[in-house]
Amino acid sequence: KYQKLVMKKADLAISHRVFHAPGSRHKLIFKMAVGDSKAECFTCRFDNDDKYLAMGFSDGIIRIYNVLSGKQSAILINKEQQEIKFPITVVRWYPRGTGILVGVSSEGTMRWWDIFAGKVLHAMVNPGDKPDIYA
Repeated sequence: KYQKLVMKKADLAISHRVFHAPGSRHKLIFKMAVGDSKAECFTCRFDNDDKYLAMGFSDGIIRIYNVLSGKQSAILINKEQQEIKFPITVVRWYPRGTGILVGVSSEGTMRWWDIFAGKVLHAMVNPGDKPDIYA
């Protein structure tokens, strides 16, 4: 049971919604919405420095957003995936400051991306008849 409180624009620069569980001291405040994709988001992960948010979508695209500005910083598209688009089911960041992101798609391919160059550094395809890759 959550209570929804809507604040007026006069109270804040942007209308925010505040959600909290009755009796809890913790509150969730809606700060911003990212993305304008029509595709469904399957997975998301903040980087280790909390500067970027990587989101994997049903259209096979990974979008990287700057957390401070809310703007898209990079878009990672697999050029080999032309006709059939497989959803990105897992995204994981490499250690701090590397700018490397691992993305796994439902067809069983794992790709290491350089988010600053927008290029695939390495790809691994799961051999066999079951495309099960877990990260």
